[in-house]
Amino acid sequence: LRDSLLSSGPRVLTFSGVLKYNRFPLSDILKYFLEYGQESLGCPVEIEFAVNLHDDKKDEFSLLQIKPMTINSFNREIINNDIKNDLLFCKSDVVLGEGLIDDIYHIIYVDINQFDISQSNMIAYQIEELNKYLGPKNPYLLIGPGRWGSSDQWLGIPTVWEQINNAKIIIELGIDGLEPDPSFGSHFFQNLTSLHLGYFTFNKKQTNKDINWDLLKKATIKKSTDYVKLLKVKKPLQCIIDGTSGKGVIFQK
Repeated sequence: LRDSLLSSGPRVLTFSGVLKYNRFPLSDILKYFLEYGQESLGCPVEIEFAVNLHDDKKDEFSLLQIKPMTINSFNREIINNDIKNDLLFCKSDVVLGEGLIDDIYHIIYVDINQFDISQSNMIAYQIEELNKYLGPKNPYLLIGPGRWGSSDQWLGIPTVWEQINNAKIIIELGIDGLEPDPSFGSHFFQNLTSLHLGYFTFNKKQTNKDINWDLLKKATIKKSTDYVKLLKVKKPLQCIIDGTSGKGVIFQK
């Protein structure tokens, strides 16, 4: 390759003026934002940006988006392997997300045996208080019936993202009298993708069959209301999601 238009042959766009001859200090700017982002978020980041180059005025750099990068390595085969029944919490073929989510000790659980759809706004408030109590240093598993974040309180629990923003894994359950079409996390899709959360969906039959409710019964109740329980498990939960197949599993180490 020659950085010139004088020679004959096919033309190739290389951006050498920017990358090689420093027509615009793009490398230095990107290095700054990548280092600053990692320092601020505590993990490697990926960024989206745009650049406008001008002949008659100052060039422009615009940072469009910055978000954590998924770098966890994990064994996808665990999803298809047998896990001891006493360690397995749930397994699903309808899952959003990708990668490994580790060291989850807390669970916020909307008790399906006490659930009253007419009180869903109150339940959202109670979850918000528990979410604040745990804080960002205690990520948790959130479990409840119907759609999370639905604007229609008769389809699920009408939380906004700020009320559950410390959740790391979210599960929506189908139960008797409440089995709307899966939301697939649509109400929080931007948060799910940018924060690398896991989102599991179970229909009514799977709720009864594919979840190890005994694990919840053995957990310690830290706080509770008429409808919501904050639980803590002795052994941390681990979640593995294969985004390609849409399969996921949650189990104790």
